[in-house]
Amino acid sequence: MKKHLLVVAIVLFLVSLIPQRAEAQFGIKAGIYTTNLSEMDNFKVKNNVGFQAGLAYKIKVIPNIVLQPELLYVQKNATCQEKGNASNSEKLNLHYLQVPVALQFGLNMVWIRPYFQVVPYLAYNLGDNISNKSFKVDDINKLNGGIGVGGGVDLWNMQLSIRYNWDFNKMGEENASDAPLYKQYKVSKGRALEISLALFF
Repeated sequence: MKKHLLVVAIVLFLVSLIPQRAEAQFGIKAGIYTTNLSEMDNFKVKNNVGFQAGLAYKIKVIPNIVLQPELLYVQKNATCQEKGNASNSEKLNLHYLQVPVALQFGLNMVWIRPYFQVVPYLAYNLGDNISNKSFKVDDINKLNGGIGVGGGVDLWNMQLSIRYNWDFNKMGEENASDAPLYKQYKVSKGRALEISLALFF
């Protein structure tokens, strides 16, 4: 996991080396963030729509390649319900500060630019609201990293973006005394589909 986070950190550092003369635009961004979890064999994830909002900075490196670092607040919601036992469920509400850096490969067609994107990201857990107080917030990993892939389109100063994210590391560290739901939750890895709209100035 540390190696993966190091790769993401290096990418973020390289962004800071981009020449200041590169063409750039500042923007605001918001959208929905749908959360899923891997390894939840005995539980299903539902009611998983949250939101994201923040800032974006679009940098045209060369005509068909754009780097877009972002600073986002991300809300990850989910209800984990035991299969065959609807009464056993827990609501999770997680808050993250996320720093993605999108590498976009696009086609410039006057006012329209469709593109494909690869997006490494780092995320820091700002807090958790969990319905079951036996869940120990201190057991949840604060720092996370991952990669997203997707696409989008620029239309004049607006941008529609869709991407799917994979976290590199587990949600927490497993303990032998953990209840079944909490144990599966901590060994799971986050997955997410995000759809967002940005406006650049």
